Amino acid sequence: AQFFRHAFRKELIARNPFEGVTVGTSSNDDRRVFVLRDVVSKVLDTCPDWQWRAVVALARYGGLRCSSEVALLKWSDIHWDKERFTVTSPKTKRYGKGTRVVPLFPELRPYLDEAFTMARDGDTWVIPMLDGQPAKNLGTTFKKIIRRAGVDVWPKPFQNLRASRQTELEQNFPTYVVCNWLGNTPRIAHKHYLTVTDDHYHKAADDGGLTGDKRGMQTPELACMAAHKKTRTVQKVRENASFSEVVGLLECAQIAEEGLEPPTC
Repeated sequence: AQFFRHAFRKELIARNPFEGVTVGTSSNDDRRVFVLRDVVSKVLDTCPDWQWRAVVALARYGGLRCSSEVALLKWSDIHWDKERFTVTSPKTKRYGKGTRVVPLFPELRPYLDEAFTMARDGDTWVIPMLDGQPAKNLGTTFKKIIRRAGVDVWPKPFQNLRASRQTELEQNFPTYVVCNWLGNTPRIAHKHYLTVTDDHYHKAADDGGLTGDKRGMQTPELACMAAHKKTRTVQKVRENASFSEVVGLLECAQIAEEGLEPPTC
């Protein structure tokens, strides 16, 4: 459809035969996988050299698109003093935002430190084997590395590394902040990146015991008992009390929030 649309705009054909055809926008959740850190650790240990370790770390812990954003990362983009780095993104450049600034996450820092140690004088690119070529294919070799690590190859290996990082960051930072760091939008993140993990289920079921009345969600019986207890701790208004006595109690804030009448369940 894209080729026909381009041909129509160039007036090479009279009409686009796909005009009016709706393009599917559904996502396949079966191909969305959260890559656990222990799995990533096995893969990193199996990487043949420091360049591959940096590539995997940049995708999993930096959230970079691979290979486009990883290939274009320069040493001049690493701002060590500010603990952040600038990512050049060909994909978002078409939308008017060709770069973004990402924190030097503590999980990522050791691999960049190693790459800096191994870099030669005058090197421009952080990953010299990519030589600034954003279209270079790393997928075939990466799948071999995953298999050598004794791990089943998960769908969309690099994209799911990036998606796993977004899922992690969303637990601690607002969505708009994470999307700014990873260079996408909340709509795209929720549709294609964020994953419900086993940890979410475990935490919801356990939650440190903070359930029921401990979370301020008292049952009616407990709430009623608490209200009666609160009333007993304040001075009661005697029967046939004079107006001056009532005013005195009000001024001393000795009447429960419910008022003069006793609370009911």
